[in-house]
Amino acid sequence: MRPAPTTPVPNELIVAAERVASEVLAPMRREVDARGVIPTTHFDALADNGLYGAALAAGPTDFVAIVEALANGCLATTFVWLQHHGLARRLAMPEAPASLRTLAADLGAGRSRAGIVQAGLLPGPPLLSARSDAGTGEWLLDGFSPWCTGWGMVSELLVAARLVDDPAQVAWFCVPATDQPGLEVRRLPLQAVDATATVSLRFDVVRVEASRFLGTNEYAKVGHAAGTGLRPNGSLCLGLAGRCAAMLEGFGSDDTLDRAGRLAKRIDEVRAGLDAAEDRLMPVHRVEAALLAIDAAVALVAGEGAAAAIRGSDGEQAMREATFLLVFGSRPSIKQELLRRK
Repeated sequence: MRPAPTTPVPNELIVAAERVASEVLAPMRREVDARGVIPTTHFDALADNGLYGAALAAGPTDFVAIVEALANGCLATTFVWLQHHGLARRLAMPEAPASLRTLAADLGAGRSRAGIVQAGLLPGPPLLSARSDAGTGEWLLDGFSPWCTGWGMVSELLVAARLVDDPAQVAWFCVPATDQPGLEVRRLPLQAVDATATVSLRFDVVRVEASRFLGTNEYAKVGHAAGTGLRPNGSLCLGLAGRCAAMLEGFGSDDTLDRAGRLAKRIDEVRAGLDAAEDRLMPVHRVEAALLAIDAAVALVAGEGAAAAIRGSDGEQAMREATFLLVFGSRPSIKQELLRRK
C-alpha cells in the first residue's frame, strides 16, 4: 500500500484500486517483469471492480489517485490500463457516432479494452496523416507511430492523425487493434515494463470505415505542444515512489525507517504540486515527480544492498521503471526542464 495522502479521499473506486493493487497486482509484479507477460486475470480484476470505467465515473482528482494506487502494485499493468481511457472518454461524448454506442458501453465495463496511437499529436512534421477517400467514404491512414501499448491485449485503438489537407487539425478514429492490410507491427524491446507489449506501427493506406471517424480538434489545443493531459502520468511516478517507501519501511532499520518517512513526506508535497499546477507549469511538476521516482528507487537500492544488483530484485526493477518514467509520456518542455535540472 502506498503512503496515505495527507487528506484521504473516501471513494469506492480508490479503495477498489488499492485492493486490486495489493491483492492481485503486487504479488505477481516480479513474475510479470521476469516473464514479460501480464496475466489476463489482472485486467479481469480491474474490470470486475469497475476500474475500466474509472475515467467516466471518477472526478479528475479521484482518477489520478486510482492511477497512483495501481502503479504502486504493478507499473506494467497500469501502463496498459491507462491507455484505455482515451477511447472510453471519446466514445462517451454526446457527439460520438451512434453506431459505436455498444462499443462505448463495452469499454466502460471493460468487456472491450483499448489502446491509443498519439502519432498525430507529436511535434514537428506530421508522422501520421489521414485523408478521405471520396469514392468510398472511408478514411485512409498513412505514416508511422513510434509507440502503441498493449498489442494483443486490446481490441480497439484511439488513433490521432493530422489531416493531409489541413495539418493544423487532428482527426480522431476508432481503429480495430488487429492485423490488417497495410499495417506493419513491430514489437519494441523495452528495458522496463516490457510485458506491456509495446509496438511501433507503420500505416500504408490503412482503411478506416466512415462510421469510425470521431471528429477533429485544433492541433494547437490538443497536440503535445499544449500542456494538457500531463497530470495522470505524474501519478505513475508517485505510485512507484510509494512502493519504494513502503519497502524501505519494511526493512525496519532506523535508517530505512527514516528514509521511508522522508520519502512519504516528499510524495505528499509532489502530489500537492501536481494537483495545484496550471497547465503551463505542469511540465515542471512532472519533472519533480520523475526525479522523485528516481530518488525513491535509489533509496530502495541502497536499502536492499547487494541483493539489488541481482536482476529482478525489487530495487533493480524499481530503478529500471523509474528510468522508464523519465521519458514515458514526456514532452519537449519536460525534456528541457530535466536537462536544465541535471
